[in-house]
Amino acid sequence: MLKISGHLLVYYITLRFYFFSSPPIIPLKGVVILLMLIAIGFQIYFAIRTKSELLGAIAIILTLSTAMVSDQTHITLPLVTLGSITSLFLFIRYGWWHNLIMTLVLVYVSHMFWLLDNPLMGHPIGAVHAHQYNLLYLFAYGTIFSFVPMVRQKGLFPNSIYASAIVLNGLCFTFMIMMVVVSFYVHNYVWIFSIISMICLLYSIFLKFRTTRIFDPSFYACFSFMAMSVAIYGYSKLPGAYLLLALQSLVGVSWALWFRSKIIVVMNTILFLGIMLVYLASAQLLNKVNITFALTAFISARILNWKKERLTLQTYMLRNCYLVSLFFIVLFTLYHAVPAHYVTLSWTAAALVYFILSLILKNIKYRWMAIMTLLVTAIYLFVVDLAHMEIGYRVIAFLFLAFITLGASLYFTKKIRKKAKS
Repeated sequence: MLKISGHLLVYYITLRFYFFSSPPIIPLKGVVILLMLIAIGFQIYFAIRTKSELLGAIAIILTLSTAMVSDQTHITLPLVTLGSITSLFLFIRYGWWHNLIMTLVLVYVSHMFWLLDNPLMGHPIGAVHAHQYNLLYLFAYGTIFSFVPMVRQKGLFPNSIYASAIVLNGLCFTFMIMMVVVSFYVHNYVWIFSIISMICLLYSIFLKFRTTRIFDPSFYACFSFMAMSVAIYGYSKLPGAYLLLALQSLVGVSWALWFRSKIIVVMNTILFLGIMLVYLASAQLLNKVNITFALTAFISARILNWKKERLTLQTYMLRNCYLVSLFFIVLFTLYHAVPAHYVTLSWTAAALVYFILSLILKNIKYRWMAIMTLLVTAIYLFVVDLAHMEIGYRVIAFLFLAFITLGASLYFTKKIRKKAKS
């Protein structure tokens, strides 16, 4: 306690040489900051010498405090970056993971205080007036803490620290990048998220070959796809961006196959379903986008079924999500793409395609999709078409629906009887 108190008193006395003193004892702010850093350097030295994680944590906290009281952007942010590097060094050398997690949070909090014009020094809360290249420092924090997956364990910290540090870094970086974009880059953020997507995608490939853990490269791949979605939205705008966003889902599935990652599959499915629901709820609908969503859902379902052993999937829930979305988006697409008096015929034709797919692929789920499509078609025929269609179209619709239903019934009945006899 005396040792810790002594270090804190040395720092406090040095701080009062210029800060919070009127008039200052040493009128040169830069000299006092240098003396404060020398005092912190001695604390780091004694922390390493005595292998005291607590003393190391105090030294980093005082480094970030010095950054805040300096109240100058290109002193504050470099010192925050220095605190990040120091915590990573201590983690690599001594496995001080408590220190790493604490520093990770405090670094992003310090950047947030700077972005709010440093209210800790008495300034009114509000965004700083110019970006002052703070984005470079934000990328530096994210890069520094992204080195955690490359640190060898050596029994100095639990394995869960890898995932905890990666997720926490991702969440904090995302929150801060959103604040920076809203403050300075609301009209030209495409290049920012494009760079993030490219860097994370390349880093995920590097981690795939560098580590044996599946989560680490998978997280960066998912983070890359989310950043890519934002960049696509900013570049193409709505509703045209939905076309590229749907195609991006296929890239995600392909990446999951390469990485053998269930995490990417799950996140990609959630992202695809979310984008599709937002699109269907929007007012602007395009036939080419509808068709793209339908094709993406079908191809994704086939890929997941084809390579389920590679992904070690123990459940069909994800593939069922794509098939359910395929069922609804096909009905939706045909309803908007064909004239009103041909909706029943088009839905019946879709049911016929499902029956054919069930035979070719030997998959009963497509048969159930065909039956459900016929059921929806029959309800639509009786509820809507009978009240509005001309007599000629009614006859054609009834005959086509009856032909498909009766033909499918006879075929599968014959097939079941043949199977029972054998």
